[in-house]
Amino acid sequence: VIAGHESGAGYGADPPSGETWKSHFWKEIEDEVDPARIHFVGWLPGRTLNALMSISAAHVYLTYPFVLSWSLLEAMACEALVIASDTAPLHDVITDGQNGILVDFMDPHQLADAVISAIRQPDRFSERRRAARQTILQHYDRERHGLPQWLEIVRSQASGPPRVNTNVGSP
Repeated sequence: VIAGHESGAGYGADPPSGETWKSHFWKEIEDEVDPARIHFVGWLPGRTLNALMSISAAHVYLTYPFVLSWSLLEAMACEALVIASDTAPLHDVITDGQNGILVDFMDPHQLADAVISAIRQPDRFSERRRAARQTILQHYDRERHGLPQWLEIVRSQASGPPRVNTNVGSP
């Protein structure tokens, strides 16, 4: 199941001229897969996307440039089994084997092996899925972490910029 805008809306580049990402992707795989097994669902509302992530066998998160985004945190909060690129920013939130699976970004066989394991043995990864959600609740929860920090910034700015003493003698 592939969800998302086909037109390139979002953080990434636009698809090649005259194509959608769906058509571009499909040309690459059409001779290698059974089309009945690939489902492009397009853009989904947040609740539907979260439900999809929570029941999926795996959420593959390969990104370039190597960034940590809200979508990864959201997948973890949904108890998705995250299979992600083993890149520095992701080490801030994922510990391989504990709350996700990290694979070499340039090794498609390692990625395929991880996804196949997730599909064939879903129960083997139940604890990692729960640990992913706990990571988000403990460190990224909006009510306990995000909102208080945001309010502190707003409060600190509400009193105006810091005052500078302009009555300083010249050297």
